[in-house]
Amino acid sequence: MFGDGGRLVALFRNGWGASAVDAFSTALVMGNWDVVEKILDYIPKIDFNTTTTEVSLFETTIRYLGGLVSGKA
Repeated sequence: MFGDGGRLVALFRNGWGASAVDAFSTALVMGNWDVVEKILDYIPKIDFNTTTTEVSLFETTIRYLGGLVSGKA
């Protein structure tokens, strides 16, 4: 999930970084503020209009919406 220099990079299937969004609420609960800040910097850069693969509606909903909503709660 992190590249050179601790930079968050999208190394995932569609390039949207689902694992980063999934990890958001976990990082909050664990108080890992460095990771929280990196994920918060990364989330607005996700381009949901561009993908190199087909996207599962269920996976997109549960991982992205679920991850963001649980981070808000």
